Amino acid sequence: MRDFKKVFLRVLFFVVVGAMVFSLGGCGGAFKKSKPMPSYCRTELTFLLPQPYSRVYVEIDRIEGVDLPEGALEDLEIFLNKYCLKPDGIELVRDDVIPESEYKGRSAGIVANLFIDGPSCRVDDGKTAYMYILVYDSKKMGRQRCLKAHVSFPYSCMIYYDINSFRLLKNHIGRNVLLHEASHVLGLCKNTEHGDGAHCFKKGCLIYPTVSAKFFKVLFGKPAKKLELCDDCQRDIAMLQAENRACKMSFNGPFLVRQEDGYWIACLPVCDLISISGADRFDWRQMLAKMKQTVKNNEDFLRENPNAKCCEFTLNETGESAEEKKKMLLKLKCISKDPAPIVGKYVEDAIRELEAELVEKPQ
Repeated sequence: MRDFKKVFLRVLFFVVVGAMVFSLGGCGGAFKKSKPMPSYCRTELTFLLPQPYSRVYVEIDRIEGVDLPEGALEDLEIFLNKYCLKPDGIELVRDDVIPESEYKGRSAGIVANLFIDGPSCRVDDGKTAYMYILVYDSKKMGRQRCLKAHVSFPYSCMIYYDINSFRLLKNHIGRNVLLHEASHVLGLCKNTEHGDGAHCFKKGCLIYPTVSAKFFKVLFGKPAKKLELCDDCQRDIAMLQAENRACKMSFNGPFLVRQEDGYWIACLPVCDLISISGADRFDWRQMLAKMKQTVKNNEDFLRENPNAKCCEFTLNETGESAEEKKKMLLKLKCISKDPAPIVGKYVEDAIRELEAELVEKPQ
């Protein structure tokens, strides 16, 4: 009788799971029109083209007690080698195992910003595109809200791999979820001829908005079918590679740099560095250490405002004269029109501070 009860409960459990799986996995959740990915952030070109970056360096961190499903990283390496034209190859590096004392009560973005290391010295030659993956469990972290696995903008070279949204199915659909998010890093699916600007309409495509599972495969512990990109999505990648268009995105270590007219912005998960200094090269290790300290100093603010970021300015020397400050004010007003809303918000705060200084000391 006891054995029968165990079997019954197991079957009941998988019946419930079988009813749930079709709304789990991926970043799309239940099928609905997705918000299109922003057009100003074309990070995919840095990964798909052979130049100026001849290799891809993938750093993987995970919180203690959580990991990717077996074989997922091997499949990711195959996937990236297939679609990224990199003569010097793809390197995947398992890095930190983050202890509970460092992740408990923190958001995934804060944890990522504190533990990102960037490319190793061996490949830090200005020819390395960078990707970061954080494997975590939002339930274990506490205050972190479950957002499913996703890629976030503007730091769109990072995959947030939260197993909380598919915990019971990690070994079943986890590989497909990881490659689904990697497809977003490669810019899919922005083509609205066969998608909604973020996901493909073709059921069975790797970048379809839901990742489903078969009940009996789940019941017997079998992995889901390995999904691949559909023909249309593969053509999108081939067309981008053939066009070989100029890209305003670049990498400086782990910093994703966007060059605009008269200024540039270097991004991390919860930090932005804004500059009008011209050259977008800087000592990224020194700046990374500074940004990590900035996050620690502003952690309470970031916890209370989950959509906020820390912002640093590296502006030209303006001097103390009213004339020089007015010139700086004009430059800041240009940056305030940046396509990333959060950049405009922080620049507007800087404008108000500078305007207040001009009122206090007009001469």
